[in-house]
Amino acid sequence: MYLNSLDLKGGGAYTQHQITELEEWLPEGDSIRVLELGAGDSSLKICKGLEKKYDKVTYVCYETNERWAPKYDTIEVRLHTVAQLKNHDPEVQLGDDEVYDFILVDGPDGVVREKWYYLLKEHTIPGTIIHIDDYSHYAEFEEQLNANFPDLEELSRVEREEINSHTWLTVRVK
Repeated sequence: MYLNSLDLKGGGAYTQHQITELEEWLPEGDSIRVLELGAGDSSLKICKGLEKKYDKVTYVCYETNERWAPKYDTIEVRLHTVAQLKNHDPEVQLGDDEVYDFILVDGPDGVVREKWYYLLKEHTIPGTIIHIDDYSHYAEFEEQLNANFPDLEELSRVEREEINSHTWLTVRVK
């Protein structure tokens, strides 16, 4: 278990249960390409955990706040503004040759997060795992996911409970 002991606390970040659950869907092989939308302390921990499993980890983060941007050689941070994402600014585009195996959607805060999904479509392959943290905060998150990815396999859906305020949705691109 490479992600099982990352000491993730929850709060504004991923929970340990959430990340441990994701481990069972990680692709086989010696490399992984990760895209994380919204970064923080958990980005660094997840990347280091993946480096224990894979010989080669490509990890790209898009973040709106430099304060949350992880500083680690393996992680490429691309800073942008909420306005750039909202207005489909060309500065917030993924490279033509970028394809990801594992996508974590965790930012920015607010409904503007829905703007990512149209950008992701051309950068996935069958088998790509997309994990949406706080998926139920805005109906638009799941609506845009389904509009841009009509053929998905749902792997996990965790609803808000009295003892757990976190929600997430994990899907696999078919």
